[in-house]
Amino acid sequence: MFLVSLAEGFIHLFQAAGIIFLDMMTGLIPMLICLLLAINFLMKLEAGRILRGHISMDDVISVPTEWLDWAGASSPVWFLGSHCFDLVRHLSGQEVVSVYAVGQKRLMVECGLDTFDSVQSLLTMADGSSWVMENSWVLPEGFPKDNDGRIDILCKATYIRSTSQHRGLEITTPGMTPTPNSYFINYRNGVASGFGIDSINDFVRAVIHKAPYPVTAVDGLAVSRICEAVHQSLDSQKPMSLK
Repeated sequence: MFLVSLAEGFIHLFQAAGIIFLDMMTGLIPMLICLLLAINFLMKLEAGRILRGHISMDDVISVPTEWLDWAGASSPVWFLGSHCFDLVRHLSGQEVVSVYAVGQKRLMVECGLDTFDSVQSLLTMADGSSWVMENSWVLPEGFPKDNDGRIDILCKATYIRSTSQHRGLEITTPGMTPTPNSYFINYRNGVASGFGIDSINDFVRAVIHKAPYPVTAVDGLAVSRICEAVHQSLDSQKPMSLK
């Protein structure tokens, strides 16, 4: 499993080489950009202080069993939860101060993989707000797409909900009704666009124009520390402090 000490070593090497950009493409998913705009709008009106939030991000079971030959050395926390933890920091502007997690190891073990099926994590933020993260990679293959993501945020005077289930395109066939990821990467006139490539475009622009990087190794290290704390909580069955 990835270690924070290893991440810290990487950062020292990257800083020495002047490479500090990190690709966190999930933050560029259109529905999440809209969500961030909503949060910023509410903050300006002093009506959007977050009380609690919930994020779920799940993959179908073929992702760990067929797509990835290293799934047994990873977990839904590192593979999916890392994106959720990054989003929580991004949306709330707060750091995580403690985590408590529970999980199950059943289906993956039956598939010969010593890793978790599903993990639920309770995150407490510096301002006292709390978030529940739910991550699994055991959704049935009959699910309309390879992954699923949902966000609920309860604010001071507002309740916000967002889902990635309906992505603007639905195709019905005799066997199923898939909802393809039509905005992940698209090509028009030979130019790639979409949230799967926009983060790389941001990096290129930052290098060319010598502009600040939108996401740095500091963000990646913060997320890695949360992932490690979640696994420590899973092992100890106790809350873990990140202070």
